[in-house]
Amino acid sequence: MESTTENINQQSRNSNIEILRILAIVLIVSMHLLGKVFNTTDFYHREFIIGINAIGNIGVSIFVLISGFYGIKYKRSKVLTLINLVLFYSIASFIIKIFYLHHPIDFKSITTNIFPIATNKYWFITSYIILTLLSPFINKFIENLSQKQYQKLLLIFAVFFVIAPTFLWVEILSDSGKGPINMLFLYLLGRYFAFYGFPNFIKLYPKVIMGACFCLIVALNSLITNYFNNGIIMPFARDNNILIVLEAICCFYAFLQWHFNSNTINYLAKYVFPIYILQSAVLHLFNIREEAFFIDFTKGLFCTIAICIGIELIRRILLTGLFTKTQEIQNKIIDKMV
Repeated sequence: MESTTENINQQSRNSNIEILRILAIVLIVSMHLLGKVFNTTDFYHREFIIGINAIGNIGVSIFVLISGFYGIKYKRSKVLTLINLVLFYSIASFIIKIFYLHHPIDFKSITTNIFPIATNKYWFITSYIILTLLSPFINKFIENLSQKQYQKLLLIFAVFFVIAPTFLWVEILSDSGKGPINMLFLYLLGRYFAFYGFPNFIKLYPKVIMGACFCLIVALNSLITNYFNNGIIMPFARDNNILIVLEAICCFYAFLQWHFNSNTINYLAKYVFPIYILQSAVLHLFNIREEAFFIDFTKGLFCTIAICIGIELIRRILLTGLFTKTQEIQNKIIDKMV
């Protein structure tokens, strides 16, 4: 197991993985933008939303599978950088909402924006930081497992947190897979693939399985939506649905087989986390009209991503020094406490 891990860790990530991360964030932003028109009654618009969610909800799973496959290497500096970034944008966006969008001020909103990670304001970031902090212990634990023990561990996670929610529609955690437990499962899954490789059926038919999962998700969610006729309902597009997990695994494997290098792609991929943090605030600027559905969607998607990148670029130019000094102070405080 150790030799396999070392070989993987010595490989630099090719641009194929970075473009997959970019694609994942584009899909996530697309879903959030379309959330503005979930009440649409137009058949084609409704099916488009269902289709985007059928592929878009693999975004977070892909991020975690990538982290698991390459392994998270805990570094305090990286954790502090992410925490400071989240805190800065959380407070800044809150101030903008108060003064320009007339957002109400109450105890909950103040607490959530000042302590965004502890209050799960950005669930993915909170779960990712928890996973990062636990990664030294998780990595040490799984390195001492045999392959059979590892498979049993994954099976336990899969049964209770993926398979059961898929078929029973009742969840133990009631978070639709958007939390630390499912993220831990995907991380463990990624590490397993790094150590022992992908199952043969994934290697042989990744595109077929991915396409079949996508079509099945769309078909099932469309049937349920049409049957209840009470807004769009998508239980088969949740993060903890077995079809979404399979789709994410196949997509990740397919991109792993594609090798190319691009400095531009690698540079743009560095904006993925800032886009995730900023997009919820920027999306307030855009609306989707029924009569211009696809035009407004396309414009809103590209403008949101462009604005997020622009804001983060300005922050890096103007505030990098301040962030560096802040982190130095934080390191000194932590060193004294630990």
